[in-house]
Amino acid sequence: MQKIFYAIALMGTLFWASGLSMDGRKAALDIPDKWAHFFLYGLLATLFLRHPKFLKKGWRGMLLAVLAASAYGASDEFHQKFVPGRVADLADWIADTLGALLAAGLYHSWKAYRKLLEFSLFPKKKDAHINS
Repeated sequence: MQKIFYAIALMGTLFWASGLSMDGRKAALDIPDKWAHFFLYGLLATLFLRHPKFLKKGWRGMLLAVLAASAYGASDEFHQKFVPGRVADLADWIADTLGALLAAGLYHSWKAYRKLLEFSLFPKKKDAHINS
């Protein structure tokens, strides 16, 4: 459950952020828009791929993770059509998909990179024996 929680949390955060009206304001992050899309959807694809159901499928799981992130990116752009001051941008969706493809490809193919990313923020505690 922990591994899918992070993907769901990121999806919720992206949905919330894309629902904010910009009305001429700059984004909170001082990162060019397409780079932000590239990295955030790359992270989303990696979070999907970390789940055993995706990871066990090999390259097919990698492709599914990319497709899931890309589909979510497309739905996010559609959502923005209805937010004042926001627009649906094909270039944003392309950046989403390319970021997902690169990140998932690296995660799937590069064992050292995968091992680096596979640490738990909440390590399981070993059984402690109380000596009284």
